[in-house]
Amino acid sequence: MTTPQVGASSLTGGTAAASARPPAKYSMVPSEWKLELPDMGRTDNVDFGGCRRIEDAYERINHLGQGTYGDVFRAKDRETGEIVAVKRIKMETDNKEGFPITALREIKILSKLAASDEKINEELLRDNIIKLREIVRSDGHESNNNKGSVYMVFDYMDHDMAGLLDRANREKASKLAPGKGGARSAEPPFAIGQVKRYMKQLFLGLALLQTPKNNILHRDLKNANLLVSNRGELKIADFGLARGVLQSKGGDEGVKDAPTNQKNLLMTNRVITLWYRPPELLMGADNYGKEVDMWSAGCIMAEILSGRPLFAGKDENSQMELICKVLGRPTEENMPGCTSLKGYTAMVAEHSAARSFPTQSKLAARLAELRIIDPLAVALLDNLLSLDPTKRMGAAAAAAHAWFSAEPKMFSLDQMPKYETSHELSMKKKRQAEQAFGPPGGGGSQMQQQHQGGTQYYNGGGGGGGGDTRQRRGGPPPGYGYGGSQGYGGSQQGYGGGSVGGYGGSQPSKPSWEREKR
Repeated sequence: MTTPQVGASSLTGGTAAASARPPAKYSMVPSEWKLELPDMGRTDNVDFGGCRRIEDAYERINHLGQGTYGDVFRAKDRETGEIVAVKRIKMETDNKEGFPITALREIKILSKLAASDEKINEELLRDNIIKLREIVRSDGHESNNNKGSVYMVFDYMDHDMAGLLDRANREKASKLAPGKGGARSAEPPFAIGQVKRYMKQLFLGLALLQTPKNNILHRDLKNANLLVSNRGELKIADFGLARGVLQSKGGDEGVKDAPTNQKNLLMTNRVITLWYRPPELLMGADNYGKEVDMWSAGCIMAEILSGRPLFAGKDENSQMELICKVLGRPTEENMPGCTSLKGYTAMVAEHSAARSFPTQSKLAARLAELRIIDPLAVALLDNLLSLDPTKRMGAAAAAAHAWFSAEPKMFSLDQMPKYETSHELSMKKKRQAEQAFGPPGGGGSQMQQQHQGGTQYYNGGGGGGGGDTRQRRGGPPPGYGYGGSQGYGGSQQGYGGGSVGGYGGSQPSKPSWEREKR
């Protein structure tokens, strides 16, 4: 990465801003930030590379979430009155590398995708990717060594899929057992036509990532990173772990990278939240392609159809065990190259439960346990959840699968139900309140009995609040879909607490825009 220069470039219409402000007063801006954000419509040439001051541009409403990569707020545009989501990019006070590479990647990728006009059957694929509206900045403050802060502004969405799924499950359960806030309903959380609309949009968004022109891996698909509006629109968010790959071999049916020994194609396998992570990454693969996202999409599809996670491991070993017990023991016949992966011996050959691994897939039986018995749905999931990455269906092919045109019909956007705002953080607070006081109508919540500790998702050690209270087996760390991902190595952070940029510390230590309103 080149040495960052203050005011070296513009994010508004590509116009250079020749600011000569003292470096100590402003955050460093990477010199490669010569980007154009489509549809911004702003040409004002102000300090900090053309970005507006957040205090001038937006009125803060409330805090939505916090993660490793920054805080997320809900805010109102002072000019238009539009509600937006604002993500503060975390700038470590001792960071000598300048602007975080994860944020830089996310900005570049979202800018590229927003400029795409690619369609499938007249559906504009970019409509299924969260829109980055603009970059804004704040003045320097003592809390960040007077460097100031940088913020990404997104379209606001009413829900994330994790919160929406939680709410739908709870509403179904409360109808069956009034006053039992933690009861689990056997009824699926959503109508089949509703799920089809969600999954169609997910596959169309992934299809844009997977075009030869883009060739982007998301690498963190999970329910919390799928944002949903009350019109039923779904958009993929949080591209902090995304990256492009250099080459791919073609077609919708195969999306694995072309074989290569080039070291520059090797990537970290410390990506994708545990429940949605494919077996090759669990076994240490470092040369992979877009098929890892298709595995995650299959896990998401099974979960929103049933209301329950397909593979809910509590750590990497138990996650691999659950996969093997359903899909069978990985071999060179059903997963070529698996025995050469560095984690194969420990994860499979010498696993304590290895003798119980079947030789044939039992996916259909597992799906039947989750009440997923539609043959077309089972067939689609079978194509997404193959042990062999090269046999996983690509996103464009998945979007065209016969399941979407079969009965029951996919809902139109006008048919999609509306819900009270449901984000993972708000639902977490609701569960915590019920644990303390019980749900409305009396009765203790069964959620009190569920796992709440921090789970070691990435061999990084779970911290307080890092576990997901929804499932008995533990679960993926909470993270808001605009970029509040957590738990990628190191200690995980819960919401609040005394962390940098959180709301557990001293209020006056923050810039006025970021302080909690009392």
